Amino acid sequence: MLMVHHFFFFIVYVHILKGIYYGSYYFPRTLVWFTGCIIYVLMMGTAFLGYVLPWGQMSYWAATVITNFVTVIPFVGKDIVYWIWGGYSINNATLNRFFSLHYLLPFVIAVLSAYHIIQLHKSGGSNELGIRANYMNKISFYPYFLLKDLFGILIVLFFFSIFLFFFPEAFNHSDNYIKANPLVTPPHIVPEWYFLPLYGILRSILNKTYGIIIMFVSIIVLFLLPFVDKSVIKNKTFKPLNRSLFWIFVFNFIFLGYLGSQTPVYPFIELGLIGAHFHLLYFFLFIPVSVLFEINKRILERKLFISSLFHTKIKSIGRDNTGKITVYHKEFGHKKLFRFIDFLYNKNIPYIIESIEYDPNRSSFINLISYKNGIYSYILATENNKCGNFYICTTKMIDFLKNGNRTLLLNIPIGSIIHNISTSFLNKSQYLRSAGVYGTLLKKENNLAYIKLPSSTKIYSKINIHYLYSSLFGLATLGRTSNIYYRNIKIGKAGRSRWLGIRPTVRGVAMNPIDHPHGGGEGKKSKKASPTNKWGTVIKFSRKYKRKKN
Repeated sequence: MLMVHHFFFFIVYVHILKGIYYGSYYFPRTLVWFTGCIIYVLMMGTAFLGYVLPWGQMSYWAATVITNFVTVIPFVGKDIVYWIWGGYSINNATLNRFFSLHYLLPFVIAVLSAYHIIQLHKSGGSNELGIRANYMNKISFYPYFLLKDLFGILIVLFFFSIFLFFFPEAFNHSDNYIKANPLVTPPHIVPEWYFLPLYGILRSILNKTYGIIIMFVSIIVLFLLPFVDKSVIKNKTFKPLNRSLFWIFVFNFIFLGYLGSQTPVYPFIELGLIGAHFHLLYFFLFIPVSVLFEINKRILERKLFISSLFHTKIKSIGRDNTGKITVYHKEFGHKKLFRFIDFLYNKNIPYIIESIEYDPNRSSFINLISYKNGIYSYILATENNKCGNFYICTTKMIDFLKNGNRTLLLNIPIGSIIHNISTSFLNKSQYLRSAGVYGTLLKKENNLAYIKLPSSTKIYSKINIHYLYSSLFGLATLGRTSNIYYRNIKIGKAGRSRWLGIRPTVRGVAMNPIDHPHGGGEGKKSKKASPTNKWGTVIKFSRKYKRKKN
């Protein structure tokens, strides 16, 4: 059993670092993070109590050093230490108490672990993209999670077996095979490897009180992480600066463990002091500053990219170079900028929604998105999209169907609601792009996908330029387009039509002579002249003006 707790602590450290990297401490999993941190602290206490039980030379003096931490409490510190020891030094009474606590604490850890799992099931598991899960896109525990976890367990068991059968004493200290002797102090007191980073912080600070306080703060800071990191983006994959600082923090943590295993001489103490400063500054300074820097950096990038996503739209007021009306009921209207909409998408690259915006050139809303590689673009907005959510356009089979994700028609189940359809893999989206529309995937056969449109027309998925088609290798977005109440909008007043560039309909006699053959004059034109249309063609004997026969 000596090897088990070493590998268990290794897995716990990897689990904690993974939680920090992927932002598992953000809402709604904050309570899950707190219970996990409490379990980690109790595990360290249980491991320390178990390390004392062999009553070896290193165990005895490690217990003496650790229990003396209590002496930093003013006035009553020494009395508490004597109470813990059951005497004026570590003796048999101390060993009995440590054994009892070492037996009881695992039951407390088991209860907290069950509560940890219950809270995780309430809030739902996180993922690499930081997408909020709901009842529509959760995947079953079997076979996905079971096989994934089983694969990790087999890898750990493989390395565990190597150490267990070939290097069983790799993590044990030789001095701990010597019976405890209160009269002989070991030349170099070294705790177990999973305590070495904290021991490196403690030993680098020469003042005992400050060293103990800083060591405990370095543990408590894990509880403060949800309040320190206020970034909107959970995953550090999408935050380059924060990601770089995280890997420096991991290296510094391992380096502190190495320094804690060395003799307390120059330069190990000085390097440990630098590492201790970085360990605390990472949580209290670097994370908040990096969040602000990421926000400012993203604002600057957004401004630069937005300037390339807009284009000045050349407008016409419906007149030619001589001033004659060529298109009736048209005017300049309000100033509009043309947005370049990406109908091709970057494949297999996750993206986050930066904002949901109104586009004056189309009926549906649009999303400003930023891909993982830093590229910005505009896409059509899907109904119920929210800022900060992650989506992906992928050619692979996706495990969960989330409205807003885009994939091949081949991967979409029959009966799904889709929009923004491209007829082939290389073509841009051409169908179902206006506000509130959607199509239903009816069937897939012979490399053809039959899609029911709102007009009940079917697109035959056959590559033939004479027909409307959408092959199974065409792409579609799950869900329906945004702004579903667009058809209920009423213009309301004439001024709004003028803003939209629509001139009112007027009689020809009210126009200028250059605008209509009936225009001009002091008053209403007499009916002696034959009526004409807008272009001056006589329409007296047209079908419209034929008299009805009695």
